[in-house]
Amino acid sequence: MRGASWWDQALAALQRGELRRIFDDLPVGVPADRFLARLEERLDAIMSEGVSRILEALPVGDLQVQLNICYFNAWGEIRSVDTFAQQVIRLGARYPDLKHVVVRQMEDEMRHFKLYDAAAVRMGGQPVLETSPQEKAGSLYRMFAYCDSECSEDVREQIFSCQFVDERFPLHLFSRLKEHPGVHPEFRQALEKIVPDEVFHVRGVGRMAAELLAAEGEARQRRMLDLAARILPYTLADKSGEFLGTSGGSAAA
Repeated sequence: MRGASWWDQALAALQRGELRRIFDDLPVGVPADRFLARLEERLDAIMSEGVSRILEALPVGDLQVQLNICYFNAWGEIRSVDTFAQQVIRLGARYPDLKHVVVRQMEDEMRHFKLYDAAAVRMGGQPVLETSPQEKAGSLYRMFAYCDSECSEDVREQIFSCQFVDERFPLHLFSRLKEHPGVHPEFRQALEKIVPDEVFHVRGVGRMAAELLAAEGEARQRRMLDLAARILPYTLADKSGEFLGTSGGSAAA
């Protein structure tokens, strides 16, 4: 495996059922900032390389592919609000600063849904609500269902998993797509408005939860690596069927 990209190493570890090992070399029992810097570096390497592979394999200049990605994103935005609303309820009166930024994120997601919906229509496609969420974004719906029910009883861990780990992938995808020369101007304009918010969702909302957890020491840091490994199969799920319009994506197991 020496010399393989982190994306390839993550996929190989996933196939062996050993995804947690992708983080075995990261330091634990260290100051929170150092722990998170190394974890972010590893996650960004995996996501960036994965997005590169996807964009190399897809005919991104094809309008229907762009519409499918637009629908995928839009359904993800509107579904995410249900998960984030549950986070707000579970936060209660604890962690008011974290609750504040999650509430802000909910508003962002609905605005993003409207931007994608308008872009799809201007690109000649159907309104988002006339398409099927399971067909267009089934893998995202499964990821959010995991966050809602299986991830953790600790809402901070849920936010860490969903916003700090998983949402890092769309941040990389959207950032690259908006620079792609073949992207329709309407889609590009929507992405240019959305990407700054996605940065905040990962590095503001997710990072705040991550800092609260990592500050609790070695045992919690090890638990965070376990959580990252548990959600990554959803992040690494093959989405090509959804982007190509041939099938709903399935979460890797």
